[in-house]
Amino acid sequence: MEEDKTKSQLPALIGVLGLLASILLVIFFIVPKTSEIKTLANEVAAKEQELELGKQKVAAIREAVKLIASAKKEVDALDVSIPKSPSADEALAQMQDIASQSEIKVVEATVGGASDGYQEITITMSGSYGNMVSFLDKMQNNLRPTKVKTINLFYNEETEEISMSLNLMFPYFDLSQLEQEASANSELSEEVTSEQ
Repeated sequence: MEEDKTKSQLPALIGVLGLLASILLVIFFIVPKTSEIKTLANEVAAKEQELELGKQKVAAIREAVKLIASAKKEVDALDVSIPKSPSADEALAQMQDIASQSEIKVVEATVGGASDGYQEITITMSGSYGNMVSFLDKMQNNLRPTKVKTINLFYNEETEEISMSLNLMFPYFDLSQLEQEASANSELSEEVTSEQ
């Protein structure tokens, strides 16, 4: 009878041991793996956020590079329109180019002095009335601004050509003058600060 009792308890004992083994398996293997998986999932989510932030930074850098390139073009254009030195050669080349486009013949060009941020140039040219108007129109739309100091027109009845003499003033940045003004402003600022 005892043997029957032991045989009948054996499946219950195996079931209890299996349950105990299952609990131990859950406690020592599955729970740590689940915790590890959650940790890895959190790391993956953090890396995805970091990747997205990196993509946004790359996009911002690309946009900044485009803006810098655009600004550089504008600075280069500004340097052509108002250079840092008198640049009489550039001014003469621009006027010659405009004269060629307008089919006007440049007879004479004289470079004058450069002071107070302006380079003086006198140009004498000849051509038809329509071409002279075209020249003046193109000069007005030139990248480098031009101040017309004087203009003289002469009409030749024999050749029916007009001669025009222009005394032009081309601006440039007088850096020495800007530095003097900056120095004077700095000294004035120091005086005001010391008086207070």
